[in-house]
Parts: sequence; structure tokens; C-alpha cells
Amino acid sequence: VEGRFSPVRCLAPRCTVEVARDHAADMSACIGSAGGGPCALLCDPGYRMSRMNKPLLSTRGKPAPALVCNEVGRFEGPHCDEARCASTPAALSLVAADDIAGCVGMEDGQACDFQCSSGLRRVGTLTCRRGEWQTGDV
Repeated sequence: VEGRFSPVRCLAPRCTVEVARDHAADMSACIGSAGGGPCALLCDPGYRMSRMNKPLLSTRGKPAPALVCNEVGRFEGPHCDEARCASTPAALSLVAADDIAGCVGMEDGQACDFQCSSGLRRVGTLTCRRGEWQTGDV
């Protein structure tokens, strides 16, 4: 329009590449997010969001909820990793509590080494699998 100026702005590119993370819910709704825009990451059961070396920041300087569309139009952020075993194994009644306390927080695939209470014999193994304790025979 003659005699009027349009507002001038600088816009970050939109994230147009489909974002996908193994062991996560569908994230196709994130396509088209503006630069600095967030995309929620929902990990499947038995998986947790990976830790980042430094927190990602959204355009307003607040911690990002998960993935963020960066300045070149690509999503960056965490992935979904196997969950740790956050609780004590159910076999607690068979072992001394101080022997099994070290098993809390073990990573996927790690075995819980424990000693049975006096008079009991250990049979089998306890292994952390995606946040849950699984038993196996020796």
C-alpha cells in the first residue's frame, strides 16, 4: 500500500523434516514448528528421556519441554533410553535390606548382586530390564 510500510521481522526457519525418536510416541504433529518452537517427547513404557549435557532453552529463555526446533530448521534434544530400575526388587523379603539397596537405580541390563539371609540359598538372577526387575534361573 502506498505510503505505508509492512512490519519487518526476522523469522527462524520452520522445522519441516519429520522428527522421529526410537521408543517414542508419534511426533508428526511437530512438523512445521517455528524456530525455537517445542515438540513434546513422550517415551514408550520402559523408556525414559535421556539426559542432556546442557539444558536446551526455548526462545523465551525457559527450559524446553523436550525437543526444540533450532535455527537451521532441525529438531534437537534428547532421545528415549531404557529406564533404570528405580525400586528395590520384589525379592526383598528373601534378602537383607542393606544387601539389596545398592540395586536401586541400576541401568538396563545390569544384574543385582545380592546375598540371601542366613539359612537361605540364592537361586537365579535379578536383572534390570526397561525399569523392571526380571528373574532368571542360574
